[in-house]
Amino acid sequence: MIKPEYILLREKKDEVVFSSMTVEVPEDFDRFMKDRNFVLRCSESSYSPETDIEYKNKVYQTKQGFFLYLSLTERMMVIYYGEDQLNELTLFIRQLFKQLKNATNNDKRTERKN
Repeated sequence: MIKPEYILLREKKDEVVFSSMTVEVPEDFDRFMKDRNFVLRCSESSYSPETDIEYKNKVYQTKQGFFLYLSLTERMMVIYYGEDQLNELTLFIRQLFKQLKNATNNDKRTERKN
């Protein structure tokens, strides 16, 4: 996957090279991400009256300073981080997917009640 321009600009500005980790994500992952406390830094989208705004990809920044590049067309997420953040990233990613699992289970429970 090609590194997004936003990440390249951040690397140049901060004089740092980010390491990356690729993660497969489920189809509805973007909806889950909207409920997290991340800052949307940039996105690529298109518009048509029939479908409204359709996002192709988004770059989020976390409080820990990670950048999450979410490719909605490929259902992949690439996490960009400083190599010195690897231990913190490991904890972050486990917690994120634990929250995703809990949210998915809660959605399934709600669907059964209806």
